[in-house]
Amino acid sequence: MFANTRAYVAIVAAVALAYFEIRAGIYAYANAGHQTFAIAIACLAVVGFAFIDLVLRPRKGTAGVVVRRYLSFWALVPFLCALGASAWMHVQQWQDGMDDIGVVADDLKRALCPTTCDWNKLSGDDVERAVDAMIKLRFPGDDAKSDEAHQFDEIARVVGTDLVRAKGNRDLVVSNAQVDTLPGFLLAFSVQALFVLWIPLLLAMKIHKAYRELGRRARETSESDRKGFTGSVNERDKRILGEGHAFFVPRFCFGALLVLGTNYVLAPYGLKASYIMSLVDEHALPGHASQTLWSTSFSAAPVIVVGFVGFLIYALITATQRFIQDDLDDQALLSLLVRGLVVILLSFALSSSPIDGTISRLFVFVAGVFPVRALEALSKRANVAIDPEFETETTKSFEGVPSLDPTKVFALRSAGIQSSYDLAAIPIEDIAARVRIDPRLLGRAVDRAILIEAVGLELAKKLEPFAITSATELVNLSREGTGLPDPVAKAFGDTDTSVKRLAERLADDERVKTVAAWLGESRGKVGS
Repeated sequence: MFANTRAYVAIVAAVALAYFEIRAGIYAYANAGHQTFAIAIACLAVVGFAFIDLVLRPRKGTAGVVVRRYLSFWALVPFLCALGASAWMHVQQWQDGMDDIGVVADDLKRALCPTTCDWNKLSGDDVERAVDAMIKLRFPGDDAKSDEAHQFDEIARVVGTDLVRAKGNRDLVVSNAQVDTLPGFLLAFSVQALFVLWIPLLLAMKIHKAYRELGRRARETSESDRKGFTGSVNERDKRILGEGHAFFVPRFCFGALLVLGTNYVLAPYGLKASYIMSLVDEHALPGHASQTLWSTSFSAAPVIVVGFVGFLIYALITATQRFIQDDLDDQALLSLLVRGLVVILLSFALSSSPIDGTISRLFVFVAGVFPVRALEALSKRANVAIDPEFETETTKSFEGVPSLDPTKVFALRSAGIQSSYDLAAIPIEDIAARVRIDPRLLGRAVDRAILIEAVGLELAKKLEPFAITSATELVNLSREGTGLPDPVAKAFGDTDTSVKRLAERLADDERVKTVAAWLGESRGKVGS
């Protein structure tokens, strides 16, 4: 009863805080100059939701059914907080950009028509002369050749032309600029929202599925049946629910990392510069064709931005793969957060490394996707030995088990499982309790390891062309009534009798029976 009351209190508090934040956010967006107020309500949201997650929300082991029901929505809250702060930043910078366009329009209006004049008689040549005079005044000497001067020249010519068309109406020029840059504003923020919310949406769907599947298995299976594979799947789904931990702060940190990184990717020179220069794209003058800044200046982006793009590609692919494998949870997000921070620090280090400038950005991009490979390449170039744990040779002890990538190999090693022979020797239930690997993938890996332990790696490879990749497949083939095909027997380099004896020995092996039951009815005939 207490847990349910606590759950309702947590939900009411979260809804009330969200309502207050939305109302305060609307006020802040309507008054973009109130920067201190906007920062205050953003900090209040983070602290308030973190307090609800840490103190009010019931933990695992209590009767928090109500919290479980809404847990998938709760997973989105920290990312929405980070995205909301970014939305305010976009609006504030966009409005500042329009104010700057208004300042340029005022300066041009005084230059083109100091007192009174007939705007209908002004031409493009008048605009050219006024802009040239402004550039000489603002950028004296060699500064006139700088990129900043070139960008000011482009935007001033566009604003001057629009000012002549508007008959000197400065407010109309700013209003038209807002309309013209609105698609760029919406596009930039929509793309950022897609990048930021893709992974949390997958997490929310996975949490909802875990809650639903746990309830279904509780109704359809008895307590005695919830062992082995089913028990491992239940434990995996409980980890995905993550009710025993407060994950708001790590989720928010990951969301903040995505927001900051994507802001720099979309606008390497700043959001305001991007929105101002998007007006040039909408009103490109003859001979002055241009594109929006955030889509063309990536080649000049800081090295850290290039590294972040590599990390973002890795994060999206990894999260999507783990979602498909039913293994996406908050610990995976925490791992991605740590990797993102490592990539940022590595990008700083690589930016000062002895690498040729023409390939440095490509190298840093690869480092974002494969940081260990970048360390290896950098160590070879600098002729420095690195820790053996980073060597690619570490996977050789699990050679022949293709389903184990370096990340899973590292997890197995951390659990004390050093080779495929350890994988075959330790009961699969114990391995599943130690290592966070998809139970289906773990079953196939153990099945393959048992075959390698029984016949050796070289012979196991010779059996692959005959679609025999695991111990259960060898046993099943020998029990089909016709015996093992002659090519299979010849692959063993011995008589058919020894092959049959090996298959019979594996059929009586308790490990194979356990793995067969673990993998389900498709291989259940091994234990029959």
